[in-house]
Amino acid sequence: MDHRKLLCLLLGLITLPAIASAANTLVDALGDANSTVFGAALNLTSTYAGLLVNGKFKGTILAPTDDAFAVYITSLGISPTSLMAQTVLIQQVLDLHFIPDVNVSLATVQDGAKFTTKNGENTIKVQKFSNGTVTFVSANSTATALYEYNIGGVDSGRACILHTKDFSS
Repeated sequence: MDHRKLLCLLLGLITLPAIASAANTLVDALGDANSTVFGAALNLTSTYAGLLVNGKFKGTILAPTDDAFAVYITSLGISPTSLMAQTVLIQQVLDLHFIPDVNVSLATVQDGAKFTTKNGENTIKVQKFSNGTVTFVSANSTATALYEYNIGGVDSGRACILHTKDFSS
């Protein structure tokens, strides 16, 4: 196989999201996927603080990677420490990443599907490309799904975590 074909094959594999890994807890899923800043933000709000312990949320969580979260913080022009002190802002940001009562699967989600986030005002539209890549588009941002974790099993009705990158505002 020549080098160009091998490079194209490898690049194609990199762009496809891995589907439906199982994780025992939300903490496992966030840690495995380099979304520890998002996990720390959960602990700063009264709404989400218990989620890491009891994991009773049913629905989908769009959990940005640490790199995506850093891009967001930079776009605000504040330091991570300053952001973490603003619990009202953190609550608003987190509400945009939770889709209640719907387990979105990268394998089965349809192009053009729309979901309402926990804040009730933000609608996210799905773009699904022929190569399997899934993006979530809202009024202010676009995020590419990297892979998903199903907490408690695929059909448990519990949380499905979709790790995302490419935050833009």
